[in-house]
Amino acid sequence: EQKEPLLLRNIALSRALQSSCISVDALNKRLRMRFQPGEEFLQGRGVIQGGIIATMLDFSIAFVAMTVTGDDKAVATANLSVSYLKPANPGIYYCDAEVERAGRTLIFARATLLPENGDPVATATAVMSVINGA
Repeated sequence: EQKEPLLLRNIALSRALQSSCISVDALNKRLRMRFQPGEEFLQGRGVIQGGIIATMLDFSIAFVAMTVTGDDKAVATANLSVSYLKPANPGIYYCDAEVERAGRTLIFARATLLPENGDPVATATAVMSVINGA
């Protein structure tokens, strides 16, 4: 059974990035998200600012990590390592994320961010801490 991540529309930054969850494969611990960051997220040279690239990767990793936690749990990023591969021009982006290993307190995951028609612009690995929900 697929477990949908939290509703993205409740998160202001998610709305600003025009993000949506395209597909969730809970069995294989994978998901795909779509983003369309606006011009407010461009830096001076007209490409998407690096922190926003990291944010899209982090969002995707957090949501895929939640596919392996119980409903009474949440996740928080303990470590995020981003590799920037090339400039990210304005447009639609997809982020493919997957859980590599999940334990009781830590989840290890990775993600790749790529434009709608093109090669990856960045990758990330992360360690997510599993925390008790409120």
